[in-house]
Amino acid sequence: MSSFHESINSLKKELAQTEKTPKNKTENLQKKNYIQEFNFGSTSGEDFNIEFENMKKKWKSLYENDNIEKFSLVFKTDESDFSIPIQYVYYMHVFLSELRGLRYENPVKYGKLNQTIITIKSGNLRFLLNMLFKLISPFSNVYLVSDDKQTDTILYYVKNNREIPKNIDDVTYIPAGSSGI
Repeated sequence: MSSFHESINSLKKELAQTEKTPKNKTENLQKKNYIQEFNFGSTSGEDFNIEFENMKKKWKSLYENDNIEKFSLVFKTDESDFSIPIQYVYYMHVFLSELRGLRYENPVKYGKLNQTIITIKSGNLRFLLNMLFKLISPFSNVYLVSDDKQTDTILYYVKNNREIPKNIDDVTYIPAGSSGI
């Protein structure tokens, strides 16, 4: 009986301690591991352009937000046959070049990106990413995955502030600064 009461009392203490734990402890973890997810594939044409411009604004705002110390980007596509017009490789190159220039000027403020996870469900996207990374090397580690389960596996490590293994099955790892896939 006493062990039952001890267990209950122990749980009560843990609960009380959790309630006393300042929210900033959780907020600090979020500040260090902020995750921004972008979903593509449900729009096309002019709507895709709006989606693309919104993505750039949100991405840039993560650098501007002083409450975020580090962040990860997750890009997902909704459909396996989703295709991005080829000119967006150029638009993305211009945007990344702009960020690279800002990073050069202010490496602390613009050095917050920890890693990027990209879900690729089509050969077209892999081809376009290969083109992009030949034009400009990524400035964070990139993990190319083919499904949401693999994305969740990597996010588990990110959310728990653990180092991501470089050899996860069916995940292509591209280190920061490298070119091509």
